[in-house]
Amino acid sequence: MNKSIWLALVAAAILMSCSEEQQVHNNSQIASLSSNDQRINEDNTLNSSETGVTRVDLVDGKAQIAMHKDNQETVFVEFNANAGQTLSAQLTSDDSDANLRFSQIFFPDGSSDGPFGKELNYSLKEKGHYKLAIHENAMAGEPWHGDFAVSLQLK
Repeated sequence: MNKSIWLALVAAAILMSCSEEQQVHNNSQIASLSSNDQRINEDNTLNSSETGVTRVDLVDGKAQIAMHKDNQETVFVEFNANAGQTLSAQLTSDDSDANLRFSQIFFPDGSSDGPFGKELNYSLKEKGHYKLAIHENAMAGEPWHGDFAVSLQLK
C-alpha cells in the first residue's frame, strides 16, 4: 500500500485526537484505538504506548494500523476474540528486506505459541484477550527499525 494512503489514515487519526477514542479509516476497515494506548510520532505513524502495547478494537472483525518499531524493540498488538474464530494477520512494510515477524501469540490463559513469519493464520480456541508480539528474527539478519503495517482479520 502506498505511503499517501498511510499518511491519509494517520492524518484522520490526528484530527480525531481531541476525543477519547480515535478511529483510523482504511477503505472499509476501521480500527479503534484508545488515545491512552498509543502515540503518534513526527512522521505520523502509530507507536506503541509506554508499555509497548497497542490495543485494537476490531470493527467487523477487521483492523489495519500503521506502526513504527525501533531496533530490537518488541511491540505488541492486543485484541479481543471469541472462541472458534480464526485469526489471519499480516505484517507489511515498504522495506522489502524488513527483518520483522510475529514472534509470539499470547492466549487468554497466559500460554503462548510461536515464532511465526510475516503472516499468521491461527485457530483461536477460547474467548478472551489475545496479544501478538512483533519483533525481528534473530536468526535471519540484522536488527530492524522502521514503519510497518499490521492487518488483522477474524473469521
